[in-house]
Amino acid sequence: MNWRKLHLMLATGLLLAGDSLYAQQFQLNRNNWDFGSIAYWKNDTARFTIRNAGNKDLVFLPVHYNENHRVTTVAKRLAPGESTEIFINYYTRERGPFQVSIPIYINLRDEPIQFQLKGNIKGFHPEAMLRCPVVNAGPASAEALSKVFTIEVRDQQTEELLIPEKIEVKSRSGKPMKLERSGAGFEMLAAPGAYLIDSRKKGYLDYFANVMLEPYRTYMVVYMDKRNDPIAVVPPVEPPAPVVVPEPPVVRRNPPVQPPPVQEEPEVEPDPEGEIWDPNAPPVQPPANPPVVVSPVPPVKDSIRISGKPEAPKLDPYLHNANNIVMVLDISYSMKREEKLELLRTAMQQMARALRPIDKVTLITLAGEARIIFNPSWIQSPDSLLQLINALQPAGGTNGAAAMRLAYTTALNEKLEGGNNQVIVATDGVFTAGTMGNEELLKLVNTYRDKGIRLSTLGFGEAKQPIAFLSALAAAGGGDFLHVRDRSIAESGLVEQIRRQSQK
Repeated sequence: MNWRKLHLMLATGLLLAGDSLYAQQFQLNRNNWDFGSIAYWKNDTARFTIRNAGNKDLVFLPVHYNENHRVTTVAKRLAPGESTEIFINYYTRERGPFQVSIPIYINLRDEPIQFQLKGNIKGFHPEAMLRCPVVNAGPASAEALSKVFTIEVRDQQTEELLIPEKIEVKSRSGKPMKLERSGAGFEMLAAPGAYLIDSRKKGYLDYFANVMLEPYRTYMVVYMDKRNDPIAVVPPVEPPAPVVVPEPPVVRRNPPVQPPPVQEEPEVEPDPEGEIWDPNAPPVQPPANPPVVVSPVPPVKDSIRISGKPEAPKLDPYLHNANNIVMVLDISYSMKREEKLELLRTAMQQMARALRPIDKVTLITLAGEARIIFNPSWIQSPDSLLQLINALQPAGGTNGAAAMRLAYTTALNEKLEGGNNQVIVATDGVFTAGTMGNEELLKLVNTYRDKGIRLSTLGFGEAKQPIAFLSALAAAGGGDFLHVRDRSIAESGLVEQIRRQSQK
């Protein structure tokens, strides 16, 4: 061996192991790797160089399956004097500091070579793979990682198994997955990752959710809430009454209710001189607001009526925590197309009618500049909120950066301990103004999630890239993603989001 060359290698950082036998067999440039503090973990690769320093071939032995890491070598066998690289990817679902030891076996040694990895994970990139390892096989394909997932649909309150009229699962890219009936559930062959589930059943609120199918998981349940339809009013027997309430209000008469007393005109007595009442005099005017008798109607639980139209059920104080909701509303010109702004108004109207006095709301418009149009307020009555929602008009570009910073600052200042604190962004995802890139936006979402502020998103339109990014934002923010494609989704989806997020 050229000892001068060996000393030169040591001087340039090529390390030898502790014992002499270890040194004679192989050489490592290092056996530890510090990733440092990473804001958005994306399964970064630790790289090591190994050289066969012996006089026999060095062979890497098979590594047992481990869901926490993947080991890849460029070459499987090294002749004396040859070198190769070792790549190690670490997989986890946990945030915070980590320190792990990864063993690799070779034919020249009974004990494994230990590689030390450490770092501090602050958050996860939406493209990060969570515990999806492949050993000594290079990058894994989706087909190689696919497994059978079972999905059941159940009633939220009773746990009763349901068979929906429609259930659809799509991948993050929008590809529909093939579902097969299996008993009372559904099965699909899919790789772990993010998926959008759309389930619909008559008598139940539509279910829309962005879910993460973990590698260790093969079963999940979709819970659906019953729709609280208003109680129909029995039409009167006689006389027939119009359906639409005219002016003055319709008088409903049912048999148990006595008709209003007949008011007889008072007799006019002659004056002292014997003159009688002049029939040509102006008639006596009736009272401005005559009494109206309305038949008693059984109260409708958790439902009120405005302009004759039933509202969505209010959140149940016994089932749902108080809410601190900051809505970021995209009113840019891009929202004017395809009636996206109209769908947004519909979703917001239903939300305003469902909230309670214990719920707090802030409205921020997302256009050329970010502006609070409804200061943080408890919802005593939906009227003022509805007035602002109905008056929304498109204007300007989409300054997403300013609106997101303002929304998170407001949500944190108004935070309810023990409540549901979340920012909800409603947009078509086309950010045409502002200085914050996607990576910075994801970092911001992750930072405030750690502070207890979750993020949900409402996506409008059919542009694939913006919709996919909004889905990734919701997954990173710990909230839900809703793709608002038609009026039926707008009428129930946002309220259903808030119901799930605030559930006790």
